[in-house]
Amino acid sequence: MTIDIPHPPSEVAHSRTLPGSFYADPAIFEAEKQAIFMKSWHYACLETDLLNKGAFVTLQIFDQHVFVVREKDGQIRAFYNVCAHRGHQLLEGRGQKKVITCPYHDWSYDLTGQLVAARQSRGHKKFAGSSICLKPVQVGYFAGFVFVNLDAGAAPFSEYTAEVAASIASIIPDRAGYKARKDVGYFGGEYECNWKIAIDNFLECYHCETAHKSFCDMMDAEHSTFTLHENFIYQFVPSGRKETSAAYPIDLQEDAVDGHFWFLFPNIIFSIFPGTKNFSVSWVEPVSAERSLRRFVTLTPDNVSKEREAARSRWGLNVLNEEDRQICRSVQQGMFQRGFDMGYYVLDSQNGNLSEDTVRQFHRMYMRWMFPQAGVRT
Repeated sequence: MTIDIPHPPSEVAHSRTLPGSFYADPAIFEAEKQAIFMKSWHYACLETDLLNKGAFVTLQIFDQHVFVVREKDGQIRAFYNVCAHRGHQLLEGRGQKKVITCPYHDWSYDLTGQLVAARQSRGHKKFAGSSICLKPVQVGYFAGFVFVNLDAGAAPFSEYTAEVAASIASIIPDRAGYKARKDVGYFGGEYECNWKIAIDNFLECYHCETAHKSFCDMMDAEHSTFTLHENFIYQFVPSGRKETSAAYPIDLQEDAVDGHFWFLFPNIIFSIFPGTKNFSVSWVEPVSAERSLRRFVTLTPDNVSKEREAARSRWGLNVLNEEDRQICRSVQQGMFQRGFDMGYYVLDSQNGNLSEDTVRQFHRMYMRWMFPQAGVRT
């Protein structure tokens, strides 16, 4: 399904930002679903959530239901969570199954998605053992995380992430022993804004000096740098090398000292945040034209300081996260104001803390996906 929307002015992603309507119009949001999110990669779960054969996790991407499962040979597969017989949902939540059986008519599928039994269908023996099977969904893996893509024709995840994966490996080559900490998180919850406002805000630190005082007390944002790539953006923010700050304590000998952030289009962020050693994936989940959710999963080694980890989590969730939520809420309101049409970029490639080149690059990525015929280069 294609939804036609007007092409924005030619200045967009050059000297001017996306128009306010692109952050507020439900019709544009529906078009984004089809042009971007039904064709891009989504976080599904951790590989450790699928340790055992038959282990499964369900997820929902807008109105599309999917599950990922570990089959008998150890491979992870993903399928649409719908029975091929009459369309009933097959699984809920997470768990473990030897056979996937539909609760409606007891049609059963093996872990490869093949139909193996159709209850009391003796007159229709062609069903079991036939080519009837669940519709597969693409699966990708990186750093212990599992991703899915609803577009069967999309490039494999390993290909889409090859460059960003190499960049991450150059900073943190060994993640052996890193495990998920479900009680660890620095951001989260509902954002009362369009998903792109949350991404715009994340991608620039021009606002940090005025909006994030404790962050700037801890970090040396003035010497931050960035590099722009076709489908990702890397940002480096050095710390101020202070063990105590207005944010939280850091052990300069044991902890991760600097901030490293990789934004992967359209809405995935990999990061290393200063403090106890960590590697995280987060994403901004679009809900509506005016609402989104921020999700966060963090991996850490076993031997990190629980006290310092907890201090960073509290600060991230209660201070930095709340500051950003308030900013994004206000900007969302501004998108409806008659006094605003399109914004401007502050461009300074030599000063990462002052530049919005990163936001412009995100908008160029966005334009390339939404309006491929326009030939916008990233």
